[in-house]
Amino acid sequence: MMVPPDGIVSSLSGIMDDPRVYQISVPLQSGNSGGPLLNLKGEVVGITTSKLNAAKVFQWTGDLPENVNYAIKIPYLSMLLDAEAPASRSVELPIREGSLEELAARISESVMLVVAESRAE
Repeated sequence: MMVPPDGIVSSLSGIMDDPRVYQISVPLQSGNSGGPLLNLKGEVVGITTSKLNAAKVFQWTGDLPENVNYAIKIPYLSMLLDAEAPASRSVELPIREGSLEELAARISESVMLVVAESRAE
């Protein structure tokens, strides 16, 4: 039995039409950034990065947004990683259907930690 997804891609761009990110309705909590955004085939299509500050939006508009979150698109992340250090190996996953749990198990070997630090110049 296929488990229904927890959210959708609400927009193909982020705040101020930022083309590098998806706006997603996937529920995020503090500490969730860096998690993979999967499509129903188990392919990683983005990495969760941030959520809209609902309290600030409420102050500005009087409206409380729900589940307005963002994920960087894989093509932009790939360009960033390739610029810093080409990948030493890649993992190709066959496309097949399954439960979200099965998909998560299949990609576990493909998950890596990325730490971004600003450099003082």
